[in-house]
Amino acid sequence: MPDILSKPSWGGIGVLVAVVFGLVGLYYMQPSHPKIWLYFAGIAALLIPIMLLVPAIWQNGFVVGEAKGFVVGEASGRQTAIAEEQPTMQAMQTVVALSTEQLKTSELTLARSTFDTDADGWTVEGGGDGPSYKGQGGDPGGYISAQDTEDGPDDWFWRAPQKFLGDRSAAYGGVLVFALTQNDTTEAYTGTNDIILVGADVKLTYNTDNPGIGWTEYTIPLHESAGWKKDNGEAPTQAEMRRVLSSLTALKIRGEYRSGEDIGSLDSIFFLRHP
Repeated sequence: MPDILSKPSWGGIGVLVAVVFGLVGLYYMQPSHPKIWLYFAGIAALLIPIMLLVPAIWQNGFVVGEAKGFVVGEASGRQTAIAEEQPTMQAMQTVVALSTEQLKTSELTLARSTFDTDADGWTVEGGGDGPSYKGQGGDPGGYISAQDTEDGPDDWFWRAPQKFLGDRSAAYGGVLVFALTQNDTTEAYTGTNDIILVGADVKLTYNTDNPGIGWTEYTIPLHESAGWKKDNGEAPTQAEMRRVLSSLTALKIRGEYRSGEDIGSLDSIFFLRHP
């Protein structure tokens, strides 16, 4: 579909200009105003938007608004998918442009933990000992850390407090943002579930790259096509993704990424809706 059709403001301007030209042309067609070329210019101007709009609407349907995630009319599956993914892409672009301090007060933020004064209700699940609150050295400011003294890939996770849970349907198409660091990157292992969402009897997992010794920032799309998996390895449907977010009972972020003793840290977690 031509890009002009996804922006009704431009389409409206084009039609308005065409109508004005047409009226001027009809006016100058009168015998008292023998400027016949203006008449033909007006007719041509009226035909241009008709030639653009009719075939596009017939083939693809008409897109309503900019990146609203739905198409009115008979649209192809690819175009529908693109329209639905645009909010997530917009959210990711917005996050990149905003600092942590700006995200704290952004209207996009549904829930956040920046550990300005304490652990903010986050707990450790599994073999980790913590959390331990640190007032400085985070990304930025304060952060929390946990230590694992057991050898072997026995994962421990950061578990989110209640303020991140419940009805988070507004986060669909948005992103989950957080930052991780670990004290040692040797004896690393991958292939386990890095992020876990649980809701409505559905468990979704997402895998990421391991964090480094310095703070590693993550921006995870909350969309069924972004790489989330169910227990059977299949991607969730849109309905399943929405159902999990609308009744979220658990959000977990992996804290352990090596088989030896480790210290993992967490900071700057944000649930953001799409713009």
